[in-house]
Amino acid sequence: MGASALMSLGMRAMTANYAALQATGHNIANVNTEGYSRQSVVLGTNGGQFTGAGFFGKGVNVDAVKREHSEFLTREAATTRAIAAADETRSTQLQQLEKVFPLGEDGLGYSATQMFNAFVDVANKPADTSARRWCWPAPVNSPRG
Repeated sequence: MGASALMSLGMRAMTANYAALQATGHNIANVNTEGYSRQSVVLGTNGGQFTGAGFFGKGVNVDAVKREHSEFLTREAATTRAIAAADETRSTQLQQLEKVFPLGEDGLGYSATQMFNAFVDVANKPADTSARRWCWPAPVNSPRG
């Protein structure tokens, strides 16, 4: 193996390890960054060269820089965001329904309770004419009110 082959081998090794150091520095710089996931450098062999004496390696290559993350946690985060969005939509729709059917004496539930109570009064005292006279709450200026 000649000097140029050794220099080439050394250059490949230094370049690959420089890439690994850059990724490490990048990871350290972003340690407190929300949502950041660690990166790692994937190194691979550069193959070899066959000579009469056997194979001589040609060094190392940077195959990839990959993002380290848990597929499970990524999937769980996406599912949680989807559930939160669905809950927000449901809450908005329920708030709109509360405006249509208000609580208290202005609400549908109060009127229905009054009506059912009147039915019970009629069922308990069928001969009582005052129990039979049930009507919806009359407006303030109405002749019944």
